[in-house]
Amino acid sequence: MPITLGSNIASLRAQRSLNQSTQQLSDVYQKLSSGQRINKASDDAAGLSIADSLKAQQRVASVAIRNANDGISSIAIADAALAEIGNTLTRMAELAEQSANGVFSVNQRSALQDEFTALASEVERIATTTNFNGVRLLSGGFAMVLQVGFDSGSTSQISYTGVQGTLASLGLAANGESALTYSLNGTTIEAGQSASRAALDAVNAAIASLAQTRGTLGAAESRLNVAITNLTVARENFAAAESQIRDTDVAQQAAELTRLGILQQAGSAVLAQANQQPALALSLLR
Repeated sequence: MPITLGSNIASLRAQRSLNQSTQQLSDVYQKLSSGQRINKASDDAAGLSIADSLKAQQRVASVAIRNANDGISSIAIADAALAEIGNTLTRMAELAEQSANGVFSVNQRSALQDEFTALASEVERIATTTNFNGVRLLSGGFAMVLQVGFDSGSTSQISYTGVQGTLASLGLAANGESALTYSLNGTTIEAGQSASRAALDAVNAAIASLAQTRGTLGAAESRLNVAITNLTVARENFAAAESQIRDTDVAQQAAELTRLGILQQAGSAVLAQANQQPALALSLLR
């Protein structure tokens, strides 16, 4: 290469190489400081698109898990209320069994009737006041639909319906009514016994119906637990897949940092030498 004063090609080349190594070194610093291989679209446009999609699915899965847990919470509240209704019905069955015995007079049976009626009123009160975030769980014929999937499809929802605990739903009151239709007393001892036996059969049927209702809740809760387990595994897999695409290999970047650091120092030294070339041309003119 001739020695010239008009241009310094060696310096220009050294500058270009130094700029490249400096830019690459800056990229390595960014990757190491952020812990991510992809920090901007130019790093890997296709990889960024996939990683962002996986990240969104992770966050949706987290919300779906919370939705399912909220559903389990509502089921727990409903089931606890039904358990108390079951205890109350058991006591009502005891009273009906006692009242069906012929040793009690009409007046004595009235005391049993008072407790029987009071307990029935409490069953109705529990059913109508049990709610989760304002949603009545045991009255009103509600349908609970829980979003536990990633889209709007029917396979992304879990629902349960028909959970009722009112007197009417248990067969102890007329449809649409809240007043108990059964009694433990009558105008005569025989009439009181007959009424008590009818009440006993009705309460036993209500207990069986309640057990079936609790079974519906148990099945829904079991399904939600399985959904939560599946969502947890899916979220973990999404995170792992995103990590494979987005996260940086620290060992590789550390080695690259050392290599580029040496190249930058070498480029600086070469550039300094290249900038001395015109001075050599001047020395020839002396």
